[in-house]
Amino acid sequence: MDPWYFLDLESNIIDENDEEIELNEISDIYPDGSWTLSVTDEYQGYIKFKDHRYSKIEYNNDTKNINCYYNSELIVYYNLKVE
Repeated sequence: MDPWYFLDLESNIIDENDEEIELNEISDIYPDGSWTLSVTDEYQGYIKFKDHRYSKIEYNNDTKNINCYYNSELIVYYNLKVE
């Protein structure tokens, strides 16, 4: 199961051949449970979260923060409350 399953993310990402790219293909998952989804220069499109478009979403498992970026600029961050 993808670690971002609980976020209800959507994407519209294609490669240079107009092939659809899945989120797991643009992910980096780290041993501590943190992860990054990043639409790099080799792809076109975005990641959609809470009706906003982002080019990168990072989750830090230590701080429980989700950082959302558009073109390398931090747009918004969320602090998850785990109960």
